[in-house]
Amino acid sequence: MSLFESAEHTFKVVVIDIVMLGRINSYELAAEIEKLRPGIKIILTTGLDKYIVEEINYPLLKKPYSIYELLLLANRVVS
Repeated sequence: MSLFESAEHTFKVVVIDIVMLGRINSYELAAEIEKLRPGIKIILTTGLDKYIVEEINYPLLKKPYSIYELLLLANRVVS
């Protein structure tokens, strides 16, 4: 998070894995990022079906995915 906060350039999209180790979960991280940079687009990703919930508020990219699939989704959410 500190790298994101101190970044000199603007991020348009952030990709977050749903399964994270650490002090916060992926949904909390997404909320923190949105507070810091309102309007930023967030994509969640996972390879584990048990973590996919119907009431997700972000686009979801299932693993494994190709760089082409990632670019298509990123372009769609930014447009």
